[in-house]
Amino acid sequence: MEVESPGGSESRFIRMIGLRLPMVNQGDDLAELIVEAAAEAGERIEDGDVIVVASKVVSRAKGYVVNPNEVKFGLRSRLLAWLTGREPWEIELIRRGGELVFIMPFSKATRGTGFPELCSVDPTEARRMVESAGDVMLMRVRGLTLLDAGMDYSNCPEGHVCLLPPDPDAEAREIADRIEELTGAKVGVVLSDTEFQPMKIGSIDVAVGVANIFPIRRRFGARDYFGRPKFGGDDSVADELAAAAALLMGQADEGIPVVLFKGVDVEFSREASSEIWRAPSSKVVRVVAIGALKTLVAKLLRLA
Repeated sequence: MEVESPGGSESRFIRMIGLRLPMVNQGDDLAELIVEAAAEAGERIEDGDVIVVASKVVSRAKGYVVNPNEVKFGLRSRLLAWLTGREPWEIELIRRGGELVFIMPFSKATRGTGFPELCSVDPTEARRMVESAGDVMLMRVRGLTLLDAGMDYSNCPEGHVCLLPPDPDAEAREIADRIEELTGAKVGVVLSDTEFQPMKIGSIDVAVGVANIFPIRRRFGARDYFGRPKFGGDDSVADELAAAAALLMGQADEGIPVVLFKGVDVEFSREASSEIWRAPSSKVVRVVAIGALKTLVAKLLRLA
């Protein structure tokens, strides 16, 4: 895929190449598979390229895959499972993955919205799946708010679930370093995961880990087209790359878990990590509490 972006008197181009990989299993050298897939696609990995990798293939390669029958759970997980309509082993894995933010009665929340019926090739089966899924849990994981702490069934071995890598930045760094070892090229790596969008139907891929690239474009306060300082400009480049890569990756059986970007304007930094653009949990709680209080006052006084 080639995208043209007008800039000044010259046009800028970004190339996106989806890379098909064989089935990835525990112990596979993921970086080597990526280099081989690029060569098969007629592409050479070069300095300045950015590679987006679906976190799911990292989980499979590193063994972050769990057999539900082997999960031990206690009373708290049993009680929370009863409350949410989930399996105790699911709750146990979710609780291990992060800090609870919010429990959403998903099936009730979707009734009458057109979801998932309007988004499915089989509306009846889609509704059945949603009704039988139980509540979903929003969890705070390494500064991100993720559905079920990133636990997922799709594209995992039969009878298993995939967990989010415990340190996505470290996984991205390992892939970047190994690719440099194999090719001599210094590349950026983004690990992506699919998440839902609050108050909006549909999911979107976001960055959960980065290596070698600064995840935010440092343009806050830069002059706009009319010469005024702009309140903004700090684009989340890592998230934008993850979302763009999803256009080629897809969510089902496309078999493209890696996308190679060429010509992307990013700031390369070996010290950068995804921690840079994540607010501390304590700060988030305080801000939400203050915002909720101000909103309540505005509503009570009918100011808005």
